[in-house]
Amino acid sequence: MGPKILLVEPDIKDRRLLTALLTAHGYTVFQATNAEEALKRARQEKPEVILVDLDAHGLFRSETYRDDIFSAAMLHDAGKLVMASELLHLYAQVLDQNEAGSAPMCELEREIVGASHAEIGGYLLMEWGLPCPVVEAVTYHHKPSRVRHEEFGVTPAVHVANALVSAWEFENGLRPEYSVTSLDIPLLERLGVAGKVPAWQQEIDEICSQPLDDVLTLPA
Repeated sequence: MGPKILLVEPDIKDRRLLTALLTAHGYTVFQATNAEEALKRARQEKPEVILVDLDAHGLFRSETYRDDIFSAAMLHDAGKLVMASELLHLYAQVLDQNEAGSAPMCELEREIVGASHAEIGGYLLMEWGLPCPVVEAVTYHHKPSRVRHEEFGVTPAVHVANALVSAWEFENGLRPEYSVTSLDIPLLERLGVAGKVPAWQQEIDEICSQPLDDVLTLPA
């Protein structure tokens, strides 16, 4: 059995496509269609990686950036898959030390592996030829202020969604407090969207209250 991945995707076509791609590469894929299902499956299966369509429920409704936001959201943790499949002995050390609370995940990744999952994922997607906004968002989704932004585009959107989801995971017992991604409030204030954060957080809470649907579990 390969590394376990929880895929959270409401669209059945995208869910089937991603599941087929991942299982073809030896991963064990568990599926969920909404946040409440994802919470239940994560507690049951304890996956190494959770892939979430962060824009699945319309938190960010920009038609201009929608496709790039979707792609970046689905691939923002691709670097974790690389480490889990190609550098498992090192990644296991990262996970063990992170679980023990010694340091945040990205710091441990740089110390033990030599690069963070965000940097590895961004490099991989650049090599694959994905659009620059997607590569940038994956590379800087934890530290969006390391690049200049004139508007609330792909990188800030993926950063906010990732931070809100990680905060929700902490509140629901899926993540320790030290591993929660902090929102870059100064950046959001400069872009004029800081006032929207409470509404976005409320939308996450509403998603979590949705009823469970059937979950299809596929073997590797």
